[in-house]
Amino acid sequence: MRTFTLTLACAAAGVVSAIPVANPSHKGISIPLQKRSNVRASLAKDGVIQPEALARHIERVERKYTRGNRAYKHRTGVDLFANLGKVITKRQGVPLTDETEELWAGEISIGTPGQTFLIDFDTGSADLWIPSASCQSEGCRNKNVYTSPSSSTATEVTTSQKFSISYGDGSTASGPVYTDTVSAGGLSVTNQSFSTVTSESSSFSEDPSDGIMGLAFSSISSIGTPTFIENLASQGSISSSVFSMYLASNNSQLYLGGTNSSLYTGDITYTDLQSKTYWLTNGSSSVDGTEAYSGSMIIDSGTTLIIGEEQSVKAWWEKVQYATRCPSFICGASGYYLFPCNSPPNVTFGFGGASFNVNSDYFNLGAVDSTESLWIYAITLQHTDTIVTLRETMRALSTRVDEVVTLIRREWEMTEAQQTAMKELERHLVVTSKTSYRNLGARAKNFVATYPLQFSMPAYSSDPLVRKAVNAELDRLAHQIRGSFRKLIFAGAVGGRPLVQLTKGIVEMYSNQPSLGTPIQIQAHIAQLRLIAIEIIATIPAPNTELDASGLNPRKRLRNDTGFWATVDAKFIQLVETHGEDYNSPGWRNWETQIIGADLERFSDPANQLPPEAIDHWANSGADPED
Repeated sequence: MRTFTLTLACAAAGVVSAIPVANPSHKGISIPLQKRSNVRASLAKDGVIQPEALARHIERVERKYTRGNRAYKHRTGVDLFANLGKVITKRQGVPLTDETEELWAGEISIGTPGQTFLIDFDTGSADLWIPSASCQSEGCRNKNVYTSPSSSTATEVTTSQKFSISYGDGSTASGPVYTDTVSAGGLSVTNQSFSTVTSESSSFSEDPSDGIMGLAFSSISSIGTPTFIENLASQGSISSSVFSMYLASNNSQLYLGGTNSSLYTGDITYTDLQSKTYWLTNGSSSVDGTEAYSGSMIIDSGTTLIIGEEQSVKAWWEKVQYATRCPSFICGASGYYLFPCNSPPNVTFGFGGASFNVNSDYFNLGAVDSTESLWIYAITLQHTDTIVTLRETMRALSTRVDEVVTLIRREWEMTEAQQTAMKELERHLVVTSKTSYRNLGARAKNFVATYPLQFSMPAYSSDPLVRKAVNAELDRLAHQIRGSFRKLIFAGAVGGRPLVQLTKGIVEMYSNQPSLGTPIQIQAHIAQLRLIAIEIIATIPAPNTELDASGLNPRKRLRNDTGFWATVDAKFIQLVETHGEDYNSPGWRNWETQIIGADLERFSDPANQLPPEAIDHWANSGADPED
């Protein structure tokens, strides 16, 4: 998601009732912000989305809101999201950086003397935490750490309960609570509560910042004490209980104690808060001039995403022409949407009677593939990825790996590292009399883990001819495997094998793969493929059909234009749109029962089976294409 210039101004206790300021000694201060991210954790790389990063990001945001709501409900008994449906669970400045378009970070110091940290300033949470010097876990690696004995003003808070956070992706961080002097941009707060986490899961090692400073209200704090902003106001360090953010491609900043008038023109739009929790207010959003949503919104600097309740988001995207849900196997998680690259929506947000346009160039996270034919909001289905499994791909590759290796070694020189990788590829994939296919998938996965950069065979050489040759070989193998699988389905349709037997035969062939689902789900999937095959076989012309205008006979046309996989993809899209992506839902269970019943009825009653002439046409038409 590209950045755009945005100024946010927030009163520390809401617009209507401000926190009293006693003898302020400063007017305000600005803290430079910068974009920060880790390449591996970036939501897009070279313009192409990273599904794992998308899944991880949305899980963290959902869990963050859930955690804040839980803390508030514990103190007040009020569920902030009860009416919102299911939760997707002094005048100077501080420079901000956006960590590769994932988070906005700036420097603070903690302790006496000060220890410097790069912090994610997050308006969607209310706790401050940084790693402790005693943290030995992988998540703390290469981060600035807090050493409490080195600070003369540090005090550990005696409590039976440690600070702890967790996210849906399995990430966790926990540790004791301390109070110390915290400073940002020259403004200091004494006895500020924060956690020095002594344990961080490995996924945090990818985060570019050292920790997080929450800028929401203390009512949603897990620690349960005033936030840094609240303490600045109550201790008289700022003259106005307001902070603002200027977010742009360059020179971004967090401004404490007001707004920096040199960074904007016109008047600031104010909107009332619904509660002193999150920066939760009322707003609206329009698509191509039509209002698509009106209601509660949280202003959150801690996420690149726009997240909402499922039905509201669905209703919003229904206003976008040609938009559709992104399957989780493409985007890494459910909830993302796709739209065609050449038809982006015109999006407007409204607050307090004012409208703010969002440039369509800023409203995407990246392309689905490197061709950039579609942005993340555009859809593509690769039946190669959904049908061809790792084991079968590696099995086919292993039978030809010697030829590929010989070709590359004979025609092009390789570096020592490339030669090592090639030897490892042979060792892991070549099947000898002393090995079997049973552990081939595990060996391939082990090779990928050991040589992640070299596993992609085009990476063995920078020469485009090498890449082209190897890609052509892999495409041919995948083509052959798809044809073999399709051949099984068509043979099952013509032979009329009972569904249980057909399913058993296919499952045994793919026995080393991760489960394709429950036995019923697998049966339903294969029944669907067989019924599609039946529909195609019924349309095959007789062998004596004349040549068409281009000189193609039915056999050649059949080999190229059966449309089996295109039909499979189209049917799958329809099913997902109808029943959703929860494959255990009642809708999917009903479909499974119906499709299995249809298959059993057809193949249990001879009158419903394929007529002999259709079978003859299929058998005599060369209907065993590798497509």
